[in-house]
Amino acid sequence: MCFEKYLELLETNLFSIKSQKLTVVEREILKAAWENYSYTQVADNSYLTVGHIKDIASKLWKKLSEILGEKVTKANLRLVLEKKICR
Repeated sequence: MCFEKYLELLETNLFSIKSQKLTVVEREILKAAWENYSYTQVADNSYLTVGHIKDIASKLWKKLSEILGEKVTKANLRLVLEKKICR
C-alpha cells in the first residue's frame, strides 16, 4: 500500500477519535519518516527550524501512539502502520 493511502486512513482514524486533522507540517513529517528522510530535510523544505520540526514531531508521535494503541516513533512508523492498518 502506498504512503498516500496510509495517510488517508490515518487521518480518518485521527479525526474519528480526536476530531483533529493533520497539519501540513505533520503530513510532511510523516512523509519524511515514511521515506527515511531526516528532520533537517523537512526543515529545509519548510519555513521552520529543525528544533521546531522536532517539537512538532514529538507531539505527533504521542498523538499517533494514543490513537493506534502502540508507541509510534519516526523509526517505526512504517512498521506500526503496516501492522495496524493491514491486519
